Amino acid sequence: MSELDEHVEITGPGTAPFVFTAPHDKAHHRLVDDVLQRKMSEPGTGSLARFLAAELHGLSAVNASDIGDANWDASHPLKDVLLADNRIGPGTYLLDLHGMLDKHGIDIAIGPGRYPERSESLIEPMGDALREAGFNVLIDRDGRFAARGEHRVTSWAQSHGADAVQIEISSTIRRLALDSPRHRDLQKAFTHSLRALNR
Repeated sequence: MSELDEHVEITGPGTAPFVFTAPHDKAHHRLVDDVLQRKMSEPGTGSLARFLAAELHGLSAVNASDIGDANWDASHPLKDVLLADNRIGPGTYLLDLHGMLDKHGIDIAIGPGRYPERSESLIEPMGDALREAGFNVLIDRDGRFAARGEHRVTSWAQSHGADAVQIEISSTIRRLALDSPRHRDLQKAFTHSLRALNR
């Protein structure tokens, strides 16, 4: 499956219950207190979303518009397209992929969202798999990466019945080539933990 319009690109076979979103893969503008602000892109999030969707037979949804922010706005085409045809809801697992700066001193931050009971199936298996692969992982339940805002993609997906987490990935790791050894370690950790949920 591959769909592309001016707002969002959907790829992947969609036969497994996994959805990978990258709302900040492209630089865009968002309205903050009636002021249009530019949000820089988070390179590598879209390519990882597409890879994981293909590898795990799920779907990826990557922002393709420079107007609006699915992780900020109450309504956004990325959210609309995922609600269509029951692409998100009970029985589905969503990973919302983001980029953070290296200055935070961690490789991966996992945010449980506004409804953490809808993230527990993902947090521990994923955190364990990433740590076993040698990554420095933070489970951020109350900090800047917790994704607790009601319009965050993670919280939005949870409100529609999906199990969901926000994944923040450091700049150094995101910018590695998909076929680099360290990036392959990242891919394997994600795929190992998620396949265990779909047995």
